[in-house]
Amino acid sequence: MPILSWPAPDNSLTNVTTEGLNGNISNSSLQTTIDSKINATDNQLSSNLYLSANDLPYCRQNKNKFNECLKEILELTFDRFKYGNVDMHFPSLEPFSLNETTYQYNGRPVSGHLAIRKALMHGLSRIQYSQVDLRKQDDIIKLRALSHLPRLKFTGSYNGNLRFNNMHIRPKGDFNVTLTKMEIEQKADGIIYSQDGHKFLKFIYLQAEPKIGEIKVNASGIFTDNGLNNIVLNVVNQYWREIYRVLLPQIRDYWSSLLLHLTNVALSISPFDVKD
Repeated sequence: MPILSWPAPDNSLTNVTTEGLNGNISNSSLQTTIDSKINATDNQLSSNLYLSANDLPYCRQNKNKFNECLKEILELTFDRFKYGNVDMHFPSLEPFSLNETTYQYNGRPVSGHLAIRKALMHGLSRIQYSQVDLRKQDDIIKLRALSHLPRLKFTGSYNGNLRFNNMHIRPKGDFNVTLTKMEIEQKADGIIYSQDGHKFLKFIYLQAEPKIGEIKVNASGIFTDNGLNNIVLNVVNQYWREIYRVLLPQIRDYWSSLLLHLTNVALSISPFDVKD
C-alpha cells in the first residue's frame, strides 16, 4: 500500500527535464547544499563515471515500473559499493565514517553538551526499501519511500558535560550503540535532468522520519567507578525511548541530510535510460 494518498497528475517521468544541471540547490528544511555532479566532456571519461546497462535494471517509464526500478537501483548501488568507489566518488558505507560532532541539549531530562569523535557506522549498506512511490506534480518529482535497516552499530569515542535530571556528569570514553529494526519514512522532492546524453533523477529536499525497534548502549568513562558506570547504562537502556524523544529533532535532521546525500550520490552514477 502507498504511504499516502496522491492526487492524479500526469505521471509521465520524462516530461520534467533540466538540461545541464549545475550549481548549488539549497534544501530549505535542512540547509543542506547538494554539490553539483562532475561534468565530463570526454565520452570515454563520461562512460566511466556511470553504471552501464549491464549493471542497472531497465527502467520502463511508467509509474509502477519506475518505482520498482528506483528501488532496485538504490539497493543495488548501496550493496555493490559498500566499500566505496573512488572513480565514481562513492563513499565507503562499511564502515561509514561520521563527522566529528558536538551536540548541545537544553531541557529535560538532558542538558549540556556531548562531543562525538572518530565515530563509525556499521550496517548502512544493508538498507532495504519496502515501499517506493514516485509521482510527478507540476515540475517537481515527489517521492514517498519506506526503508528498513535490520541492524546498525555505532562505535567511537566521546566526551561531554551533561546534566541528567539532577545528576551532573563529565563523561569521557568509548562507546558502541546497537540499533535494531530501524524503519525510515522518507518524503522527498526532486527533478529529472539530462547530462552526457542520459537522464538522471536528483533530489533537492528530503525529510526522514526514523523509528527504532530497540537500542542497546554500551560505554566506558561515564563514571570512573565501574559500578556507577553500569548503573547509568542500565538506566539509559531501560529508558532509551524517553531519551530518544528528546534527541529526535537532531536525529531526524541527521538522517534527512545523510539520506539526501547518499541517495543523490547513488542516482548521480545511475542513468535510468541506458540501453545495451
